[in-house]
Amino acid sequence: MRGVGSDATDLFNQVHAWVNYESMLGKCLVGKLVRSPGSTSPKKTPLEAAMAAPKKPPKPQFSMDWSQDDCTISVIVKCKTEEVLEKDSIAVDVQERKFRLKIKVGLWIYFVVKNLVHEVYLDCNVCVNPKQKIVTVRLVKTSPSISWDSLGAAAQEDSDLIAAKDYQPRRFFRKVKFTAREQITHDTYLFTFEMPKGTLIFVPVGQHVSLRVPLEDGSMLTRSYTPVVQSMEAAAGTPQGDGQKIHLIIKIYDKGQMTQKLDSMSIGDEILMADSVGTFVVHRYSEIESLVLLGAGTGFTPMVRMILWTIYNCKNMFIHDIILSEADDSWTGKTGRVRSELLRDTIPSEKDGRLLIGICGPPPFTAAAARLLQEAGYTSAVIHRFES
Repeated sequence: MRGVGSDATDLFNQVHAWVNYESMLGKCLVGKLVRSPGSTSPKKTPLEAAMAAPKKPPKPQFSMDWSQDDCTISVIVKCKTEEVLEKDSIAVDVQERKFRLKIKVGLWIYFVVKNLVHEVYLDCNVCVNPKQKIVTVRLVKTSPSISWDSLGAAAQEDSDLIAAKDYQPRRFFRKVKFTAREQITHDTYLFTFEMPKGTLIFVPVGQHVSLRVPLEDGSMLTRSYTPVVQSMEAAAGTPQGDGQKIHLIIKIYDKGQMTQKLDSMSIGDEILMADSVGTFVVHRYSEIESLVLLGAGTGFTPMVRMILWTIYNCKNMFIHDIILSEADDSWTGKTGRVRSELLRDTIPSEKDGRLLIGICGPPPFTAAAARLLQEAGYTSAVIHRFES
């Protein structure tokens, strides 16, 4: 075969020199398109519009039931959705007779909040069936001989379904215990917080939790931090964690109100923590072919679990470039601050395949990176700003 894999126009002209293109095309002419004055481009048909617009998964539907045996109570929630449902979407709190279950699916959050009719032990177990999309929370009765007539009365927020973007004002804070601090750099530490008995918090990739402390004037100070894994090796077996501990990388600032409070804490002290907030849905990026992460300072924190998730869930591995703004003489890699030539040399084209660019760091860094990416022609569809 001649001309395979190359431009065969000249070869075609040699073989078919007799073809009269104008005569051939003239017979196919239907007419010229004439638009009325002031008309714009023709409207897309419903099919074309549907194909052009990204498909949004429909709103999930939830149903709750419960069952019991001699010793346990099972709270069962079934979800009808096209989104992925996994354990990292769950937060459970059992405090005395108050039961609270939060389930995040895609961009929606569903609650089960009950005042239980009888007491249960604070230990609970969460089981998620991702195929059938069922969440089961098992509670242990303190009085095995008692048969429950009902699970309990509905409390505020029970059966509520809200958009994830609206959850922040409704965050639920509980006291957690500060259990460990490991120094990473001269001013950055890995803090570990342990949940109280009866609480399990699993945090989705790319989302953050909030810490809250009281100030001298009686007001409350709240800051958000993105959980990391204790170590890549420790997370290899259970990348979602056990729900009982939250690890945060925190940089201590001399004039930082929150970080100075954290720096003064002693092991065993308690602090208020809210469960996860965020709209990033990592499972929507399982088919990405290129992952680019731009992090500055502790903006690296969302990248930790994103990298781990990619290793476990994406077929393609990726190349990493580390660029230091303040490198010593031993550093042989790239240096400098975020700028157009660095992005141009390291980031693949949006046209080359499925691409996700994650940005996280101080506000000036994220703003500069987003602006430079947009100037380089990248659309907002492939850019996500994480919160550190």
